[in-house]
Amino acid sequence: MRQEIGHLEVDLMEGAKGKGSLVMMEDRCSRLITLNLVMRKTAVEVYTAIDSVLDGQKVNTITIDQGREFVLTEVLGQQWGATTYACHAHRPWEKGSVENTDSLLRQFFPEGTDFTTVELSTVLAVQHLLNNRPRKVLGYRTPQEGHSSHQSGALAT
Repeated sequence: MRQEIGHLEVDLMEGAKGKGSLVMMEDRCSRLITLNLVMRKTAVEVYTAIDSVLDGQKVNTITIDQGREFVLTEVLGQQWGATTYACHAHRPWEKGSVENTDSLLRQFFPEGTDFTTVELSTVLAVQHLLNNRPRKVLGYRTPQEGHSSHQSGALAT
């Protein structure tokens, strides 16, 4: 699943208690990340946040946690024609790419961040920085470059 784009890992970075969260989606192949804010950790808000940023993206699979905030993700997968997988409890390595991105994002949003005060423009700026940051795992290419090369390769075949 790391050979083609469209296999997403999804996680939620929680801020201070009751102070919003950050939804993270990462393509397993290109490592391209997509971020969005949610004010409350509810299934409807998480569903809406994911759905609003997936428009136009290729989605084959979605791998999530077993948390209640992800109960509508299976519906989302059906809507996008994707298979949904839930990780086993307490096994974060089953979606290791997004867990690594969580640690990268903590450089910008430390533990206890009040996401209700963070502007979406700030989140999108961080998304842009990380998607244009060279990664060793990608042969020092950026996730944006990796994603673009896979898309153009897919179009050429």
